[in-house]
Amino acid sequence: MNDDGFERDDVTMPDAAADESDEQVERVERVERVEEISPFEVLERQVDADAGSAGFPRLAEAYRRDGQLDRAEEIAVAGLAEAPERLGGKVALALVMLGKDQVPQAIEALTGILEDVPEVPAVREVGAEVDAEAE
Repeated sequence: MNDDGFERDDVTMPDAAADESDEQVERVERVERVEEISPFEVLERQVDADAGSAGFPRLAEAYRRDGQLDRAEEIAVAGLAEAPERLGGKVALALVMLGKDQVPQAIEALTGILEDVPEVPAVREVGAEVDAEAE
């Protein structure tokens, strides 16, 4: 028996309180599921929803660094089709092309960028890699 004279088993929650408790459990479960999603998965979902999203260059680069050059190329090409102005996407595609030993395609991916924005460190880096590969 507890202080109010009832056995613990005799006490039941009112329906409204039970519903509120269920909602809290659902919220906690949703939060736990969100916490399980890695930053990579977040990028994947973002790019799946919008190929030209700001995350596509990072996702393409992640696949490139993982050695999945074909997947990286697919992401970069699809992203640039939707958002051709994204410098990071052009750089990512050029790096993929270099990784595939396709120097002419890498140079094509960077056409105009090397001359238009040479002060961007990533562009200088890729330009140096292209020059080294061309020699």
